[in-house]
Amino acid sequence: MPHISTAGIHREIARELAMACIYKFADIRGPGNGVGNGSCCASIKILAHSTMGTPDYRFGQSQAHLLDSDAVQAGGLFNPDHHAERQAHNAGNLAGGYHPYMFVELAPCAGANGCAAWCAATIPAVTVWWLYPNTATMVIAHAAGINAQFTALNLALP
Repeated sequence: MPHISTAGIHREIARELAMACIYKFADIRGPGNGVGNGSCCASIKILAHSTMGTPDYRFGQSQAHLLDSDAVQAGGLFNPDHHAERQAHNAGNLAGGYHPYMFVELAPCAGANGCAAWCAATIPAVTVWWLYPNTATMVIAHAAGINAQFTALNLALP
Protein backbone atom coordinates (compact mmCIF):
# COMPACT_ATOMS: atom_id res chain seq x y z
CA MET A 1 0.00 0.00 0.00
CA PRO A 2 1.76 3.15 -1.16
CA HIS A 3 2.02 6.53 0.54
CA ILE A 4 -0.17 9.17 -1.10
CA SER A 5 2.94 11.00 -2.34
CA THR A 6 3.46 8.17 -4.86
CA ALA A 7 0.09 8.72 -6.60
CA GLY A 8 1.84 10.08 -9.71
CA ILE A 9 -0.60 10.31 -12.63
CA HIS A 10 -3.44 9.53 -10.23
CA ARG A 11 -2.62 12.42 -7.88
CA GLU A 12 -5.92 14.22 -8.51
CA ILE A 13 -7.89 11.07 -7.71
CA ALA A 14 -5.86 10.61 -4.53
CA ARG A 15 -6.37 14.27 -3.56
CA GLU A 16 -10.11 14.06 -4.27
CA LEU A 17 -10.52 11.00 -2.03
CA ALA A 18 -8.39 12.51 0.74
CA MET A 19 -10.30 15.79 0.67
CA ALA A 20 -13.65 13.98 0.71
CA CYS A 21 -12.49 12.07 3.78
CA ILE A 22 -11.21 15.19 5.57
CA TYR A 23 -14.42 17.12 4.91
CA LYS A 24 -16.68 14.19 5.85
CA PHE A 25 -15.17 13.72 9.29
CA ALA A 26 -14.25 17.33 10.12
CA ASP A 27 -17.57 18.15 11.78
CA ILE A 28 -17.87 14.95 13.78
CA ARG A 29 -14.27 14.44 14.86
CA GLY A 30 -13.25 14.98 18.45
CA PRO A 31 -14.05 13.70 21.94
CA GLY A 32 -17.72 12.90 22.32
CA ASN A 33 -18.57 13.83 18.73
CA GLY A 34 -18.72 10.35 17.23
CA VAL A 35 -15.24 9.87 15.72
CA GLY A 36 -12.21 10.33 17.95
CA ASN A 37 -8.92 11.92 16.93
CA GLY A 38 -7.35 8.46 17.07
CA SER A 39 -9.87 6.96 14.65
CA CYS A 40 -8.55 6.27 11.18
CA CYS A 41 -10.95 7.02 8.32
CA ALA A 42 -11.13 5.92 4.68
CA SER A 43 -12.96 6.94 1.52
CA ILE A 44 -13.85 5.47 -1.86
CA LYS A 45 -15.82 6.82 -4.82
CA ILE A 46 -18.70 4.66 -5.98
CA LEU A 47 -19.30 3.80 -9.62
CA ALA A 48 -22.84 5.20 -9.73
CA HIS A 49 -23.43 8.94 -9.56
CA SER A 50 -25.93 10.66 -7.34
CA THR A 51 -29.19 11.88 -8.83
CA MET A 52 -27.54 15.31 -9.12
CA GLY A 53 -24.83 13.84 -11.36
CA THR A 54 -22.04 14.55 -8.88
CA PRO A 55 -19.58 11.98 -7.57
CA ASP A 56 -20.76 10.01 -4.60
CA TYR A 57 -18.44 8.70 -1.91
CA ARG A 58 -18.62 6.05 0.77
CA PHE A 59 -16.60 6.16 3.94
CA GLY A 60 -15.33 3.95 6.72
CA GLN A 61 -13.87 4.69 10.09
CA SER A 62 -12.18 2.54 12.67
CA GLN A 63 -14.22 2.01 15.77
CA ALA A 64 -12.57 2.79 19.07
CA HIS A 65 -12.07 -0.46 20.94
CA LEU A 66 -13.54 0.97 24.14
CA LEU A 67 -16.87 1.36 22.33
CA ASP A 68 -16.72 -1.92 20.45
CA SER A 69 -17.99 -4.92 22.43
CA ASP A 70 -16.13 -7.49 20.31
CA ALA A 71 -13.03 -5.40 19.85
CA VAL A 72 -10.34 -6.99 21.98
CA GLN A 73 -8.30 -9.49 19.99
CA ALA A 74 -5.17 -11.46 20.74
CA GLY A 75 -2.17 -9.16 20.70
CA GLY A 76 -4.19 -6.13 21.74
CA LEU A 77 -5.59 -5.34 18.29
CA PHE A 78 -9.21 -4.45 18.06
CA ASN A 79 -11.44 -6.31 15.65
CA PRO A 80 -9.83 -5.90 12.21
CA ASP A 81 -13.27 -6.15 10.58
CA HIS A 82 -13.93 -2.74 12.08
CA HIS A 83 -10.93 -1.03 10.49
CA ALA A 84 -11.51 1.87 8.09
CA GLU A 85 -10.42 0.07 4.90
CA ARG A 86 -12.86 -2.77 5.46
CA GLN A 87 -15.69 -0.45 6.41
CA ALA A 88 -15.21 1.67 3.26
CA HIS A 89 -14.95 -1.46 1.09
CA ASN A 90 -18.19 -2.86 2.53
CA ALA A 91 -19.98 0.47 2.06
CA GLY A 92 -18.78 0.65 -1.54
CA ASN A 93 -19.99 -2.85 -2.29
CA LEU A 94 -23.40 -2.09 -0.77
CA ALA A 95 -23.63 0.89 -3.16
CA GLY A 96 -22.97 -1.30 -6.20
CA GLY A 97 -19.19 -1.12 -6.42
CA TYR A 98 -16.46 1.50 -6.47
CA HIS A 99 -13.54 2.77 -8.53
CA PRO A 100 -10.23 0.93 -7.99
CA TYR A 101 -8.82 3.51 -5.58
CA MET A 102 -9.11 4.03 -1.85
CA PHE A 103 -7.74 6.63 0.54
CA VAL A 104 -7.10 5.69 4.15
CA GLU A 105 -5.55 8.02 6.71
CA LEU A 106 -3.14 5.49 8.26
CA ALA A 107 -0.83 3.04 6.58
CA PRO A 108 -2.67 -0.31 6.63
CA CYS A 109 -1.74 -2.32 9.71
CA ALA A 110 0.57 -5.32 9.36
CA GLY A 111 0.28 -8.88 10.59
CA ALA A 112 -1.71 -11.94 9.55
CA ASN A 113 -5.03 -10.26 10.45
CA GLY A 114 -3.87 -6.81 9.42
CA CYS A 115 -5.36 -4.63 6.74
CA ALA A 116 -2.29 -4.78 4.48
CA ALA A 117 -2.71 -8.55 4.13
CA TRP A 118 -6.49 -8.21 3.92
CA CYS A 119 -6.25 -5.61 1.13
CA ALA A 120 -3.75 -7.75 -0.82
CA ALA A 121 -6.01 -10.82 -0.54
CA THR A 122 -9.44 -9.20 -0.86
CA ILE A 123 -9.06 -6.14 -3.07
CA PRO A 124 -5.78 -6.73 -4.98
CA ALA A 125 -6.86 -4.55 -7.93
CA VAL A 126 -7.55 -1.55 -5.67
CA THR A 127 -4.79 1.00 -5.06
CA VAL A 128 -4.92 2.02 -1.40
CA TRP A 129 -3.14 5.28 -0.60
CA TRP A 130 -2.39 6.40 2.97
CA LEU A 131 -1.27 9.73 4.43
CA TYR A 132 -0.07 9.33 8.04
CA PRO A 133 2.74 6.89 8.94
CA ASN A 134 1.50 6.27 12.49
CA THR A 135 -1.37 6.97 14.86
CA ALA A 136 0.51 9.64 16.83
CA THR A 137 1.06 11.77 13.71
CA MET A 138 -2.59 11.35 12.70
CA VAL A 139 -3.88 12.29 16.17
CA ILE A 140 -1.79 15.50 16.14
CA ALA A 141 -3.20 16.48 12.72
CA HIS A 142 -6.77 15.66 13.76
CA ALA A 143 -6.47 17.56 17.03
CA ALA A 144 -5.06 20.59 15.19
CA GLY A 145 -8.09 20.73 12.88
CA ILE A 146 -8.94 20.69 9.23
CA ASN A 147 -6.23 23.17 8.17
CA ALA A 148 -3.51 20.93 9.62
CA GLN A 149 -4.95 17.97 7.73
CA PHE A 150 -4.94 19.91 4.46
CA THR A 151 -1.37 21.03 5.18
CA ALA A 152 -0.30 17.38 5.59
CA LEU A 153 -2.07 16.50 2.33
CA ASN A 154 -0.55 19.45 0.45
CA LEU A 155 2.95 18.59 1.71
CA ALA A 156 2.48 15.02 0.48
CA LEU A 157 0.94 16.06 -2.84
CA PRO A 158 2.47 19.46 -3.71
